[in-house]
Amino acid sequence: MITPMLRPDVFGALATHAGDSLYECSYIPEFPAAVRHLRKYDGDIFRWWHDFRSRVAFTKPEDMTLLGLLGVAFLFVLFLEGRLPRMPAGLRAAPGATPEPIGPSSELASEPSP
Repeated sequence: MITPMLRPDVFGALATHAGDSLYECSYIPEFPAAVRHLRKYDGDIFRWWHDFRSRVAFTKPEDMTLLGLLGVAFLFVLFLEGRLPRMPAGLRAAPGATPEPIGPSSELASEPSP
């Protein structure tokens, strides 16, 4: 809902049937599972990220949970720093819009090595 309200130049209309649907309630239940999964990586999400990027994706049971929470955390950091998320590279925006791509220079591409 927020993106169309902030970017009327990209979106021509906004319709919602459920509002934000208590969005925060959708990921909070994943925290206990994430903690259990991260024990395999000494509690280090970037150790898991390094492993995830070195193999075929979604071949371990923890992948979906940890990737989802890492994505949510990444977007919240951008929001708290006053930066809006950018359109991923290769996706098209509405005519006249000029989104900046997220690419190899993004924060996740430059995480600390384990």
